Amino acid sequence: MLVYLLRHGDAIQTASLNDSERPLSDFGRKQATIVGMFLRNSGVQIDAIISSPLVRAVETADIVRKALDVGRSETTEYLVPGTRKSQLFELLNSFRVGSVLLVGHEPHLSQTISILLSEREGLPIEMKKCSLACLVASEPVRNGHALLQWLLSFEQMELLHH
Repeated sequence: MLVYLLRHGDAIQTASLNDSERPLSDFGRKQATIVGMFLRNSGVQIDAIISSPLVRAVETADIVRKALDVGRSETTEYLVPGTRKSQLFELLNSFRVGSVLLVGHEPHLSQTISILLSEREGLPIEMKKCSLACLVASEPVRNGHALLQWLLSFEQMELLHH
């Protein structure tokens, strides 16, 4: 299974909203749009999108979903920081698809990549806002059974887009 992991775009900073309710900023919407165009122009096929339920992640996922015309999309608490990665892997294994895009947050995404690659959370990986990673995971998806294909920053995708 191809597992793509995307960190949400830039979100507004405000004390008037709960952290889970913070929407994307104008720049965050631009970031997500460029990621979607990058994936579309690269010929990437995404069978399903799974997002954290936090507003900024849902908005990022929706922009990318529209750019790629992906029909299957849902949210899960298993992409919220602090949840067990084993629950996320069980969900992935239930999907029975060739490729999936996970949209979430730090440090959860870098920890997920680390566990998939090495069975532990400690690999020095940083997913900056709107960074995108691609892993090939064995099926069933489980700890220590994936290969990192690539990891691109938003800035790299923006350069490749132009």
